[in-house]
Amino acid sequence: MTLTSIPVKTPEGSAELHKRTHHLSQRHRTVLLLVDGRRTLIDVQTLAMQAGSPPSCMEDLLTLGLVVISQPTLPVTRYSAEPPTPSEQPDVWLGSVLPGSASESESAAASAKVIEPPGAVGQNAGQSAGQSAGQSALRGSAQDTAITTIETAREILLRAVRQEAPLVGALTLLRLRKARTAEDLQALLGEVELRISKPQRALTAQQTLRRVRQLLSGQPESQPPIY
Repeated sequence: MTLTSIPVKTPEGSAELHKRTHHLSQRHRTVLLLVDGRRTLIDVQTLAMQAGSPPSCMEDLLTLGLVVISQPTLPVTRYSAEPPTPSEQPDVWLGSVLPGSASESESAAASAKVIEPPGAVGQNAGQSAGQSAGQSALRGSAQDTAITTIETAREILLRAVRQEAPLVGALTLLRLRKARTAEDLQALLGEVELRISKPQRALTAQQTLRRVRQLLSGQPESQPPIY
């Protein structure tokens, strides 16, 4: 037997592809599929090794009588590494039985996947929910502080106008009650200053307005005036 010998399937070998009587391994079936009566022994062994089947598979097939070696009587025509024709693969395509490229690529892709440990998804979701709740709480706290500051500033101005100009400052009092934002109150400071600025109460008026401006600008409060 030489490398230019041509292996040929026996009738038992052809029947084995259909009946699986010998329960061959997938590698043995791959070699049996490659034996088409045209490829030389070296061609079959080269393709088989590329598919992951060792040379011993051919020896096993010869021992079982599923393949015989036919010596060529004519010049040998070398065939390229082509898959067997559909007639030689009754129940499975060669590419699906080769344990090489496809299965190895899928195994590599599967092993490359990062699997999160049990509970990681729930833990991440809990952390995200906790962060969102914390941010909402901070925003709510900031809004409450701003509202409290505006109410405090408004009360200071209302008290000052009621004390210094209860009659002429009625319209100013109404505008102060309607003010809803810090900008609204700041726009009324000039009007309030006119109502509460009297010669004998000038210092108190200045202190009151200074305190309101500090509240609305976020600066630390100074000592509030005493009425």
